[in-house]
Amino acid sequence: MSLVFYPSPGAGLMDFIILWVATYAGLIVIYFAVCVGFHWLNARYPERRIQARPMKKQLAMEIRTSVGTLASIAAYLAGGLFIQAKGWALTPLQLTWWSVPLTLFASLVIYDAWFYWGHRLMHFKTALPLSCAPPSDRSCPLQD
Repeated sequence: MSLVFYPSPGAGLMDFIILWVATYAGLIVIYFAVCVGFHWLNARYPERRIQARPMKKQLAMEIRTSVGTLASIAAYLAGGLFIQAKGWALTPLQLTWWSVPLTLFASLVIYDAWFYWGHRLMHFKTALPLSCAPPSDRSCPLQD
């Protein structure tokens, strides 16, 4: 395997952590590069903005949420690579420089579809109890 951070079959927990940190760092770089690109486009073409400029508190909250989500996505990708390296999972593709981004893209599509359909499921009254917290949560519409 020619990937720099790809663990060996005898890898341990520290190798997984290194792989997760490298994956997370790469995703953070990509995230902020895309953000800078969109910020530049919005500054260059202000008439094409879809909505008014977000408040600073909202922007900070969205960045924190995105960075937190990227941590879990990095864990999924690193975990998948790790268990493949250990021989605990099927390897659908030989891992190369192009198959890792392809696998990441496919996992993001699956993750997004799972989130979308889970959200859609919460709109059915029969599935609503599954989405409510314990009875102390008063935000659940099924409680008195």
